[in-house]
Amino acid sequence: MEQNERIKELILQLYEDLKAYGFCKNKYQFSRYWLNRSPRYLSALQSGNKTASIEPLQNASVRIQLISDAIALSDHENLIARLGVLALLRENLEREIYTYIAKRMRYDLHDFHALANNDDKPTILLELD
Repeated sequence: MEQNERIKELILQLYEDLKAYGFCKNKYQFSRYWLNRSPRYLSALQSGNKTASIEPLQNASVRIQLISDAIALSDHENLIARLGVLALLRENLEREIYTYIAKRMRYDLHDFHALANNDDKPTILLELD
């Protein structure tokens, strides 16, 4: 539960940051464009009707990289001036995503270890007609 709250906090902070720098206008646009989720995703998350997951942050990280690449190739000086902001946001997101996955793997490792130490050989089931 603690990690879900952290993810929710990160999503809300990302929204505030992107909005402050003019990369999104509202929750609807942020949810659809940056998170690749339904238009009401952020509102549902804020109201507690939705559980936060890591995937929207991964989507946002990829979108930030793609937008940064496109801006770098453009002649829009006002956007080029904000590339540093996007780079910092992506760097922070990537660090948080990595930390989340590393913690998750620590929990999953216990299950994997139990499977690896199983003396029984795996059974392969084939469905035959």
